[in-house]
Amino acid sequence: MMIVRMNEDHVKAVAELEKLCFSDPWSENSVASELKNKLALWLVAVEDGVVAGYVGSQTVLQEADMMNIAVADTHRRRGIARMLVEELIRQLFTRKYLWATHVWNMFDFGADARAEGGENGQNH
Repeated sequence: MMIVRMNEDHVKAVAELEKLCFSDPWSENSVASELKNKLALWLVAVEDGVVAGYVGSQTVLQEADMMNIAVADTHRRRGIARMLVEELIRQLFTRKYLWATHVWNMFDFGADARAEGGENGQNH
């Protein structure tokens, strides 16, 4: 498993994960636009050439915001989200930011369609 900066080769897979994981996903064009956004830092977890997960952030003034994080169903429960967040933090700490935030969405309506851990409607 490698954690690398998102590039053009990853955009389609990240957009697909958005569709699978969120009820209001970013479009492929929106994800691609982050590559040109000087405020953005997006990382992907890649295993055997496959994007297993990603995390996206933006920094405005001195505040970094982790906006998006997702891991493919086939790669969950392996610590990939933790690796992504830890690497994001490592990279952000090399910059001079005062604050870092993440807005957690309490209502993930896409979870209604999931059955994880043997429980319907759960997003573990």
